[in-house]
Amino acid sequence: GWRYLYFPADKEASCCKYCNKTEGCGIIKKNWLDGATYQGQLTIEGHVCNGWLKMGGEQNFYYATADAAQQPCLYYEGYPTLQRGINMWNYSFTEYIVGKQDPSLFQPWPSCDKPCHVKM
Repeated sequence: GWRYLYFPADKEASCCKYCNKTEGCGIIKKNWLDGATYQGQLTIEGHVCNGWLKMGGEQNFYYATADAAQQPCLYYEGYPTLQRGINMWNYSFTEYIVGKQDPSLFQPWPSCDKPCHVKM
């Protein structure tokens, strides 16, 4: 399948096909952090988050809350600073839901059929 980029302000014009499995955008394994190195803590939106670095095709940084829930805080690929990172995901603490998701979340908008104009 494809990874899509969504920009929710405009459903008609703000969606594109970014990449697929053959371009490095496949589904990650549950144990993808095995062998990762601990990076310390960051405070993100008032939450203390533990960070790990997992080397792959690029540097993969993942942060999750330091409590038992281990809720995702931040993920980014690329360079070792937030200022220069590429492909950054900021997780919403108020919208993150554990458990089964509505399948419609994984369906691209009908107008989302054009490739993104982004170099990988």
